[in-house]
Amino acid sequence: MNKITVNQPYLKRFSSSFYGIRVEYQAMAVMAIAAYLIAYVSYPATPGIWNVDFMGWLGWSDQTRYLESATAIAHGSLSSDTYVYPLGYPMLAVPFLRWLPRHPFLIPNLFFSVGIVLAFYASCRKLITRAESAALTFFLVILSAFAHTRPPAPAAGLIWSDSLIVPWNLIPVFFAAYLATLLLVFNTADFQKLWIVSLAIALAFFARPPDALFLGVVYLAGLTDLKSIKHKMQGAMILIVPSSVVLAIVLISKWAIFHSLLSPYDRGIGNQGFSLYDLPFKFYAAFFDGLPIHGYKESVLFPQMPWLMLCIPGIVLLGKVTHGKSWFLMTSIAVCLTIYVSFNAQVPSNIFDYHGYRYFVWVFPYLGLCAYLTLTRSLRAVGRGKTVVGIIAGVLIVFIIGWKEIIVATVSPSMPLFGNVSQLYNPDLRKFSSEISLPGATAANGLRIVFSKTPSINMQVSTDWHNFSLILDGKEQRLYRDYNLYQSDNAVHVSFRNAINQSGKFRTAVFQYDKTEEPSLDKVLVLKKQFAPFAYSKRLIAYIKTGLQL
Repeated sequence: MNKITVNQPYLKRFSSSFYGIRVEYQAMAVMAIAAYLIAYVSYPATPGIWNVDFMGWLGWSDQTRYLESATAIAHGSLSSDTYVYPLGYPMLAVPFLRWLPRHPFLIPNLFFSVGIVLAFYASCRKLITRAESAALTFFLVILSAFAHTRPPAPAAGLIWSDSLIVPWNLIPVFFAAYLATLLLVFNTADFQKLWIVSLAIALAFFARPPDALFLGVVYLAGLTDLKSIKHKMQGAMILIVPSSVVLAIVLISKWAIFHSLLSPYDRGIGNQGFSLYDLPFKFYAAFFDGLPIHGYKESVLFPQMPWLMLCIPGIVLLGKVTHGKSWFLMTSIAVCLTIYVSFNAQVPSNIFDYHGYRYFVWVFPYLGLCAYLTLTRSLRAVGRGKTVVGIIAGVLIVFIIGWKEIIVATVSPSMPLFGNVSQLYNPDLRKFSSEISLPGATAANGLRIVFSKTPSINMQVSTDWHNFSLILDGKEQRLYRDYNLYQSDNAVHVSFRNAINQSGKFRTAVFQYDKTEEPSLDKVLVLKKQFAPFAYSKRLIAYIKTGLQL
C-alpha cells in the first residue's frame, strides 16, 4: 500500500484560510439577520408586533394589494380585483401565508436582505480589507435602519427600514442587482454564474418588469468575460430563456384575467409616463433642491450623503480594478436614475413624503464605496493629479449648480394688474373653481396658488390630489403626466413635468378643487425657472446653519 504524504503546513494554511472565510461571512450573515429582525420589530408600522390587532402596513395600499394577490394565488382564485401589481412578489409570500398570516413576506425579505448584505460585503472584499468592508457594509447598508431624520432620508445609503423592511416589490430587484454585480462585475463570469444571475433577474422581471432594463446592463458585464462570439451568444441566451418564460407567464395570466395583454396597472403607469424633458433640472430637484417651482422647503438627498462629491476618482479606480466591467454597473446606475427621475410621478415631495427614493436607493452603497476608494486608494492607484482634479470636479458640480424661480406674472382678485382671475365657491357641492386669464401666451414652469389662509384639511393636496383638476388653454392636464402638486402652508404648488401642451406657454388656466371648506384665493403666481450658479450652495449653507442652531 502506497503511503500518501500531505504537506502539513500547506494544509494548515488552506484550512485556516477556508475556515476564516466561512467565519467571516457567517458573522456578516448573523449581523444582518440580527439588524433586520431588530429593525422589523421596532418599525412603527409592523403589523401586530406590540398590538395583535394593529394592521400596520397591511392597511396601506401597496402592501394590502400584495397580500390580497398572494391569498388569491394560494386559493386559486386570482381575479381582476386581486391581480393589481405584477405577480412575482406576491407569489413569494404564498408558502408562508398559513404559518405567518400577518408576516408572509418576512422570510423572503429577510433572505433577500441578508443576500444583499453578503453580496455587497463580498464585493468590497475584492478591493479593501475585512475590517473596512464590514464597516462600509454596516454604514452604507445597515446603519440607516436606526438613523431617523426629519424628513425621512438616507443617513448613509440603502435605507434598510423603508426599503427592505416594509414589503415592496422592489426588494427582489435590489437582490438581483447586488447578486449580479458581485458575480459578474467583481468576479470572472462563467456559465454557472450567468445562470444564477439570469434566474435572479427573471424573478425581478416577474416582480417589476421595467427594472429588467438596468439589470440587463449589469448582465452585459459578464458577457465580456466570455472568450468567443459563440460563447457570448450562449451567454445572452441564458438570460433570454428564463426571462422569456416569465414574459409568457405574465402575458398568459393577463389575457386569462383581463382578456388583454395590458392590465389596468400597466395602463395607469402608461398614463403617467416617463419624460426626458428638462432632465438636468429634474435631477437637480430630486437630489439637491426641491424649492424652485416645486415648493419643497426641506433638504433633499445630497445633504444626507455629502460624500457623493468624492465619487469620481473612485469610479475611475473601480474601472481599472475590474478591467472596465464596473462601467457597466455605473451605466446601470445611470439608466436606473434616468428612468425614475424622468418618471412623471416622481417629484421632490414624493421623494421624501412618500419614500420615492426606494425606486433607486440601491445605487448609493456602490457610490459610497467609490467615495471611500477616493479617500483611501485613489492617490496611489489613479495618481495625485487625477484624484485632485476628480474631487475638485465633484465639489464644483455641487457648488456651482443651481436654479431659481422667477415670478413672470402675479394675478390677484383684488389687484388685476396683469391678467384677470375669478373665483367661485359652491357650498352645497363644496367645490371651488377659479379661472385665470393672461394678456398673452406666457412661458411657465409652474404655478403657485396662494390662499388668504391655510386651506382646510380637505385641501391638503398631499392626501387628496385627485380632488384637484387643471385645464390650460382648453386642454385638460393630467396629474403626474403633465403636472404635480404639493401644498405647504397656505400655498399650493403646481409644477409642470412637461412643456405645457407641447408649447411651454399658456394664456388661460382653469382649476377646480372638490371637497373644500370656504377657500379664499389671495393670488396666483406664474413661475418660470432659471439656471442660477451657486444658488444651491447658498441654500446648503443656510441648511447647515439651521442644523447647527438646532
